[in-house]
Amino acid sequence: MYDITIIGAGVSAVFFSYALSRRIPKLKILLLEKGNMFDKRICPMESKKTDKCINCAICGRFSGFGGLGKSEGKFNFTTDFGGDLHEKIGIDATRSSMKTVDEILRTFGGDKAPMYNTKNKTLEDKLLESDFKSLNSEVRHLGLSLSCEILQKMETELLSKIEIRSGIKVIDIEESNGEFDVQLSNKTSIKTKNVVVATGQSGKEFVPELCAKLRISYQETRLDLGIRVEMPKDYLTNTLSESFEAKLQYQKDGFTATTYCMNPEGRIVKKYQYGMIMADGQNYLEGKPTNSLNFSVFTPFYFSKPNDAQDYAQAVISKINKDRERIVCQRYADFLQKKPTAANDLAENGITPTIECESGNLWDEVPSRCIEGTVKILEIMSQLEHKNTPPNTLLYGLDAKFYEPKIATDIKFQSSIPNLYFIGDCSGVTYSLSQAAASGVYLASCMAEDTVL
Repeated sequence: MYDITIIGAGVSAVFFSYALSRRIPKLKILLLEKGNMFDKRICPMESKKTDKCINCAICGRFSGFGGLGKSEGKFNFTTDFGGDLHEKIGIDATRSSMKTVDEILRTFGGDKAPMYNTKNKTLEDKLLESDFKSLNSEVRHLGLSLSCEILQKMETELLSKIEIRSGIKVIDIEESNGEFDVQLSNKTSIKTKNVVVATGQSGKEFVPELCAKLRISYQETRLDLGIRVEMPKDYLTNTLSESFEAKLQYQKDGFTATTYCMNPEGRIVKKYQYGMIMADGQNYLEGKPTNSLNFSVFTPFYFSKPNDAQDYAQAVISKINKDRERIVCQRYADFLQKKPTAANDLAENGITPTIECESGNLWDEVPSRCIEGTVKILEIMSQLEHKNTPPNTLLYGLDAKFYEPKIATDIKFQSSIPNLYFIGDCSGVTYSLSQAAASGVYLASCMAEDTVL
């Protein structure tokens, strides 16, 4: 009999199990992960076995120990964006949990990446009387190499404290008399007193099915779609006068557009997820610096059923991809005139695309809401810079950010089924590395104070 069984080994689970095992070393904890341990999370594209996504049954980029932490490792310590954790547990508990997350990161070498703040008082004052605002955050941007180094060290530490089984899928969970029977893909089952579901986005099928079976209610599902923008790196001189990056948000009459993942001197790269190919951004730390700056402008879409969000994204993005990894690109000068960018014009553009793409017309291929959001953000940037957006700016379609439906849980992330918890992105409460990790350390502190354990 285990005291706690954790399903999924993403960021929330890693920080939860680390924090709790340090608080109560005697607990018998089992961590189950359908993917591989960290050093075996190898995408065929990364190992050069193929030059395109082959849609593996279990994705090495998104599943396995560390989950989406195997990325650029950008921890935004803020309540301005990245989730609704502060609405769930309160501002003070959120800040305290985030502080603990950063302490853990630094324990494993995170202080090699200095913390910086995106707050820009001058920018805030300029936006004061408008429908725009500047979102602020303290940021510890680890970069891929350091992020992987930290997760590898955390894996080694946890292996000495708890039991971890990888390559195992949870098929079902039965509850009886206050205990759980967790049925596994290898035709075995385990008994446990508590279950913590921390599957992140990898649980997009398992979690809704589990909630339906146990009659656990959940709310609407959010999907962000957006255009990736690539412009001259020195254009946002005023906007970035006091910070390395800026996060701008337009909000009026229920419509929202927000900049995301700004990368000065970075490049556009392909992102593979759920069989779709999208335009993503990469920081200059991950490669040779460029003369460009890139970011996405996201607008949210909401759906009543969990699968509808992904189905919609699939329909829109697959139409752009055309079964050949196509990314559509348009010059801003052509975008304003709603006319397609010609291939030769793209080749002769002042900004060279940093990703393989195909010229076209975004007006014909992306949702109008994405168009409107991009227009609003570029308009305010022009006002802040006192000059027009450079006509050779490039717009790429399409980027996407996926979310899980928000599950009905109490302040301790406990569902209507006693001792069954949902943390991290699969809870629908967190959307970022920092908030997912914070939800884990918060639940660990709650359980440590629970005399039942």
